[in-house]
Amino acid sequence: NTAGAKIYYTTDGTTPTTGNGTLYSGAITISKTTILRAAAFVTGYQPSDTDTQTYIFLDDIIAQGTSVSSLDPYFPSSSVNGQGFDYGMDTDITQSSTYASQMAGALLAIPSISIVTDPDNLFDSSTGIYVNADQEGEAWERETSVELINPDATEGFQINAGLRIRGESSSSASNPKHSFRFIFDSEYGTSRLNYPLFGEDGVDSFKRMDLRTGQNFSWANQTPQYATWLYDIFTRDTHRDMSQPHTRGEYYHLYINGMYWGLYQTEERCDSRYAASYYGGDKDDFDAVKADGDTGDMYAVDGTRDAYDSLWSAI
Repeated sequence: NTAGAKIYYTTDGTTPTTGNGTLYSGAITISKTTILRAAAFVTGYQPSDTDTQTYIFLDDIIAQGTSVSSLDPYFPSSSVNGQGFDYGMDTDITQSSTYASQMAGALLAIPSISIVTDPDNLFDSSTGIYVNADQEGEAWERETSVELINPDATEGFQINAGLRIRGESSSSASNPKHSFRFIFDSEYGTSRLNYPLFGEDGVDSFKRMDLRTGQNFSWANQTPQYATWLYDIFTRDTHRDMSQPHTRGEYYHLYINGMYWGLYQTEERCDSRYAASYYGGDKDDFDAVKADGDTGDMYAVDGTRDAYDSLWSAI
């Protein structure tokens, strides 16, 4: 609404600027899977936030195939820093006489999450987090858009957030399918995700959210015979049903810049913020400890180990 504002938009995942993108001049026709990003600019003013909307056409997704030459040129066609890739949809399934007719229904059976970010944030050999997946910390956090798209047309959300790779052994370059962490912070526009991700069973405001995939029992880890996709959420839901502390999660299809990236699960990050959300008080009232994946040693991710050590000694 600002007088003199000009809108620039992109469809390749990059952030629109006056030097990157197309100047908006009229209605844009959306007739295929499209990631649309737009921002407004006025000389002498800060630009608007970047708005992002993903449009998913199921026929396009099912036909993506696995050859990168037929896919988006912004996805690497070969390994970067040794990182493996496995794109698109396996035609052994999508063209199968048994499963082909079930594909569209399967893609609509659960909600979808769309991650849209500048391709360099993921794939640049020096700065991309996907091809340097073993790196961690704030230096390896990148700006992204996150959308929840519900197949029943109920309201989802779009939020700008920070994006990191999560996991330990699963972050190795030989694994083509990494897990993610979303960080909701005012640096990106909104300090929290305010949405009831888990309905009445959970809180409706989040500072962090993990998006995990079953690397240990999956095709990506050469163990497809164990890929039931039930272990993790079944365990957490069983804790819930026994009235024990538990983290919540749901299943989602994931898209990255319009590319189908597979089945994922949300998981609440069990830290001091989680404790404050469910048990009251402030996050500084709680310690959180976890085991180092290589050594098994316990260390504090929030607060100190003092209370933990005292309990351990008493036991």
